[in-house]
Amino acid sequence: MPSGNTGTLELTYTYEHPVLVRGYILKTADDDQDSDPKDWKIVCTNVETNEELEIHSVEGEDARDRDTEKEYRIADDKLPVWTDKITIRVTATQGESAFC
Repeated sequence: MPSGNTGTLELTYTYEHPVLVRGYILKTADDDQDSDPKDWKIVCTNVETNEELEIHSVEGEDARDRDTEKEYRIADDKLPVWTDKITIRVTATQGESAFC
């Protein structure tokens, strides 16, 4: 974490029925870019094995304009994984105090 901040911001979404994740979109907010993710991992639970799998990670993402979307595709070697739960774990943000 920047400037001595430690911790992880974690958001989990549980689906009613299994889904096949091929990508995702992150949208920046219309506020200050300091809260935008810089480093994160996307983790899902394989419904067949109940195993937690990291399917995508980003380190050092550059800040973007406000209120914009960016699509991230999952590499073919990570597919197919049917999941009913997906988690984003943000370990660093663009700013110094996002996880105060």
